Amino acid sequence: MHILYLEFLYPIRDYLKTLKLNEFLFDIGLPILIGTVVGYLIFEYNCSILTTSADSLFKTVITLLSILIGFTVSSITILTSTGHKLEQIQTKRKIGKTTINLYQLTNIIFIFTLFSEIITLVINLIAVIMISYGLNIIENNLNELLILDLVLLSHVLLLNIRNMSNFYFILHINKPDN
Repeated sequence: MHILYLEFLYPIRDYLKTLKLNEFLFDIGLPILIGTVVGYLIFEYNCSILTTSADSLFKTVITLLSILIGFTVSSITILTSTGHKLEQIQTKRKIGKTTINLYQLTNIIFIFTLFSEIITLVINLIAVIMISYGLNIIENNLNELLILDLVLLSHVLLLNIRNMSNFYFILHINKPDN
């Protein structure tokens, strides 16, 4: 018997298993590099942000993430309706010993993107709540929180860029011959 529901980790595991090196560098490595460079610049030049500015920034990020989540859910819906065509196209990627088709791969990527967006959204909601209560732990660590937020936002935005590119190619595949 499982005490906690942990099945939500399967799409994350499957995403990591199907990830190619260039995709890893684009989706995960580049956001970490961006965060590292910005973090270095913030701490090297002793920059800081006002709590009110950070609160406004986090609220703007929440709006952006809400729009991106809507886009991702819409994309998953569109993929579901065209999935029968994509199921016929095999990829070279495997989960375990099973080769997955294009429909499965695309769903894995979009669902992982949705998880990333939701996690980033929750972190930003928590930050806004903690700032509104004036908690010192948040106010004293705003730079670190902003760097984490920058890494997560870069990750989400780069995932969306890759998803839009993949979506373009999927629509191109499903285009009727003229």
